[in-house]
Amino acid sequence: TALPVVATAIANVDLPTEEVTEQITNVAESIVSTVEDIYDAEVIQGVIGDSFDGIEETYIQSRDAIRAAMNGLIGIGIGGCGGRCAESCPLLRIEIFRDFAQTISLFFSNLYTEIESQMTKFAKVIFGGVSNLVAIDVAEALQSEAFVTIGLYILLVAASVSFILCAFVLYKSIYGHQSKNEIRDGHEARTWTEIEKKSRYTVKFTTYAITGCLTVYLPVAKFCIELITESQNSLLVNKLSSLSPENKTELLIGKFISVILLLFFVIPLPIVFYRLIQNNKPSGSPENPDIVYDVDGIAVPFDDKAYHRMIENDPDQQKCPYISLYKGFERRWAYYKVVQLLFKLLLAVSLIALTGASQAYVSFAIYTSLACVSFYTTPFVDEMNDVMDSVGRIAAIVTGAGGVIFISLPKWEMSESIIGLLVNFVNIMYYLVVMFVFVSGNKMIMKKVKNMCGKFTFSDTVLHIENGTVEQIVPRWDVERESKHRIWHVFWEGILLHECEEKVAIRLLELQDATRNSGIANIRAHWNGQNDPKIMEMRKYCCEHLEGVDVYWNNPISRDGKLDSKTCFGKMYIVPYPFHAIMVYDDANDESFIRDDNLTEFYTINRSSEIVHKRTTRQKLRCLSRWNGEINFPFSRIETETVRDGTKTETYTDNDGNEQTREVPNYSTVRFTCYYTNGRINVGANTERKMAAGFIVTMSYYDGHGSAVLPKTGQTHHFSNRTAQMGQSHIGLHDDMNETPTLRSIFDKTSSVLESQMPQLLSEHNDYRQQMITRHQESNKILGDGFWYFVFNNPKISREALTGYLLNQEINEAVRSIPTRHVAGLNFLYCRLAFVNLNPAIRLWYVFWDDFYYQNKDMHIVNLHENDFSPLKSNSICYQVMQRDKLEIWLEKRNMMGSPVRFVTSLFCKPILFNESNLGVLYGELFKLQSSHSANDTRV
Repeated sequence: TALPVVATAIANVDLPTEEVTEQITNVAESIVSTVEDIYDAEVIQGVIGDSFDGIEETYIQSRDAIRAAMNGLIGIGIGGCGGRCAESCPLLRIEIFRDFAQTISLFFSNLYTEIESQMTKFAKVIFGGVSNLVAIDVAEALQSEAFVTIGLYILLVAASVSFILCAFVLYKSIYGHQSKNEIRDGHEARTWTEIEKKSRYTVKFTTYAITGCLTVYLPVAKFCIELITESQNSLLVNKLSSLSPENKTELLIGKFISVILLLFFVIPLPIVFYRLIQNNKPSGSPENPDIVYDVDGIAVPFDDKAYHRMIENDPDQQKCPYISLYKGFERRWAYYKVVQLLFKLLLAVSLIALTGASQAYVSFAIYTSLACVSFYTTPFVDEMNDVMDSVGRIAAIVTGAGGVIFISLPKWEMSESIIGLLVNFVNIMYYLVVMFVFVSGNKMIMKKVKNMCGKFTFSDTVLHIENGTVEQIVPRWDVERESKHRIWHVFWEGILLHECEEKVAIRLLELQDATRNSGIANIRAHWNGQNDPKIMEMRKYCCEHLEGVDVYWNNPISRDGKLDSKTCFGKMYIVPYPFHAIMVYDDANDESFIRDDNLTEFYTINRSSEIVHKRTTRQKLRCLSRWNGEINFPFSRIETETVRDGTKTETYTDNDGNEQTREVPNYSTVRFTCYYTNGRINVGANTERKMAAGFIVTMSYYDGHGSAVLPKTGQTHHFSNRTAQMGQSHIGLHDDMNETPTLRSIFDKTSSVLESQMPQLLSEHNDYRQQMITRHQESNKILGDGFWYFVFNNPKISREALTGYLLNQEINEAVRSIPTRHVAGLNFLYCRLAFVNLNPAIRLWYVFWDDFYYQNKDMHIVNLHENDFSPLKSNSICYQVMQRDKLEIWLEKRNMMGSPVRFVTSLFCKPILFNESNLGVLYGELFKLQSSHSANDTRV
């Protein structure tokens, strides 16, 4: 209420200085008195007024429901391998248990071979048996030769399947889509989301193939090593040897299969997985890999949190079939599964190929090294996964140490029993930890625990922190951005999602992606450029005349810091919002970003006569390639060939042992001059996509002829129809792309062809550019580029300015009509904004209770009092700022006052709820904001 008076006072500059000073002083005192009286003030309570009366359901949809619906549009949280099963039994935790069990099975099978203690036998039978089943070793698990044949068939099936799966994954890694190539493919790039829609089952099968390869890797490696080394401890080797004791045919066949699997599965699989992770894991901003931009376009470090957030929220990552290889690991340990595969292989070799004490010591040293790496790095994002992995490492170390003692020290029944007791203990503890970790990951169970403990949790939408305490979350809040996310963003997402067509909400998501890719600074620069006629002219020229192939840019700074291209020519494509061009070079794996700061240089150099002439040379060669006709351009070169040169007499021994003679062909290698006359020019690209980068020029001949005198017979041998493929230097084309005399002679010979082909080529390039322009215009007909910047990210926009923007800048009638169709909704929105804008302390109060409700609304005690806490209810605590003593009484009436977390309260299971500790944090932060605001206004 004081701000209009401030504006009036400042406007009356023609008044005497004393009067202006007095008015401003009175206003400042009014603001300070308002700040000091934020609790229970009638003016504050009246801001909301009757804005909730008769409100439509569209305007009061929960933040959770809207966010889930928006995510559903891009495929997050729908389909795939998710669902209830994945939540209660996460794949990564299953894999951690699998890796532990397979490792333990190696120790039990190879180190615990001669044991007498019942305690140790119990450990081997129970824990070793379970582990061997996980390791697909049925015979070893059941310790029976009767099951050796069954185990052999299972291993053969596993080996065959693994070979097929590995071949499939290898093919996909070489020829399939890779995320890192999307920036080079430009407009023609296919994302994993698009691929999943068209090839859903292929993507799913690839995911299952990877999981299958990881599961059978150690069993297959163990099978191969046992057969090659003829391990005496292997029931499988003994079975194959007994089938043909004399010639061991079956064993030899098994060895042959083992070598094949080693060469084509065991050894290459870690390499293939390394490549898949490298090509598909998330990276930072396209221009700067060390940062990313958040939902508001603000740069944040690309750390483990940002990396994990991209994996969880990026729809392309969610649809990537290789995500299971790196999901759940910290950024620097994305290759942890590859490291594990290598350690598994080394462990299997040491335990099977070695014998005696060296077997025990080397294997124990290898596994201890892996365990130390795991302890030091804690590679998992989820701390519970680190706990599960670390406890498993300890149990495996103890089991391995027991095996070392059995082999290297004299046997003593008492010591064997003690070791058996210890091995049983650590394995039992591990299985208890596994049960606890799996239970803690079940949302239904944790919901009951949360209800029982009365533990309220909070979140931070800026830092992307979930399930934190008041003490962890509230002091770190950026309350202005928090209120924008919770009020302004939710309203507009709900309106576009439910009151406009689905494509409008999808278009908003596209604008949000553009924000995360470019950042607020580049978006601001985009709109500043829109107001600059010179920049607008250059942007228009680039779109209409340059986008596509044969573009030049010689700036020495590329995306990786150094330009390696020799020609400096390549494909350039334009991202129209926020405007920037991306240069993809023909002859190097380099890309450059061109924004307004160097657009003038780019525009000028590509319009220069020198570059235009070079571009024309390239276009002429493209025309000749499209024509594919023969060009008379003779040349000759020395070639060699091996040909038949008469016969010779050969002596041999027949089947009866008699020496015989026969005539056989004789061959000679000759050198001769081969003459070529007519060739075809071909211009290839780096990929088969439309407008792909790459300018690979060759000239192919198919009419080579020549003759040579054969040295042995003296006859003349004639050669014809020989082929030759010559590089670009053959026709006088060099990296500088200048038109040399040799090229000019070819163009002169084909002038009529060029006259007919050039207009068609230029027309196709212009049509391509127009398609890109039309595509962008069609997107703006759905929702304009400016909506995110001027509306969605601008909660300070006035009602009048908002109406003006929607009516004058938007084309879609559903969006333009929002100010008239949704008057009540906008009243509701602006009243809530007015409330939180009264004072930073009031804004914090609203954010606190808004977050409390949405983070804890599934708790029974909160659900009972929904009308008191939901920010979509007019009588919510969100809009009733209370002194601490009154709030405590208000909460006590609702049985929501508890005790701080202490040992005694935990011992007696007293609910935490609200207490002196977390309320102290809230009111402490309120006091800070009040004091800061009061001091700032007094200075004004």
